Amino acid sequence: MVVTATEFKSNLGKYFDYVMSSPGEAITITRNGKKVAEFSAPRITAVEKLTGFLNEDGKAKKRKTAEKDYDDLKREALKEKYEIDI
Repeated sequence: MVVTATEFKSNLGKYFDYVMSSPGEAITITRNGKKVAEFSAPRITAVEKLTGFLNEDGKAKKRKTAEKDYDDLKREALKEKYEIDI
């Protein structure tokens, strides 16, 4: 389904209900005839999302310390998620 940004803004509730009741369906939002966004239901469950916060034994992972800066935390997260070294 393709809608303009104005139409989407005016009828957000209707489109929200549509994507929640139609798994896998997405709404393409356009502005001046060009695609600017896509609106869809989440593709992962809450359990899948929270799984990343637990160790293999089901206990919460230790939080990062404040001594690390943003770049270190970002590097660690990318390394852990994609198994790459940056």
